[in-house]
Amino acid sequence: MKNLFTSFNKRIFILILIILLIVGFKSYAVVFSLEDGVLENNSLNQFLSFPYLMLSYTARYFDNMFLFYCFLVLHILLFSMILERIIYLAKASIKKQLR
Repeated sequence: MKNLFTSFNKRIFILILIILLIVGFKSYAVVFSLEDGVLENNSLNQFLSFPYLMLSYTARYFDNMFLFYCFLVLHILLFSMILERIIYLAKASIKKQLR
């Protein structure tokens, strides 16, 4: 089987990374708004804040915000890589079907 990371597309990765950072900032704001009671707790807010709530619970458990930000960066990088690979595999399967 061909190595999946031989054709890593840096432009797509950076684009996804920027999008996730923007969405992440908004989700981060949702977490603090939910905790302060400014926003109501509906399903959209829960969906947007889920990864960041889990990371904030981890930071509270260890009582270390540096750990929270490290996990946040790793989380965004991991999802960027996963989405880039999904896009690569989707393009490869479309090209294969067109042949």
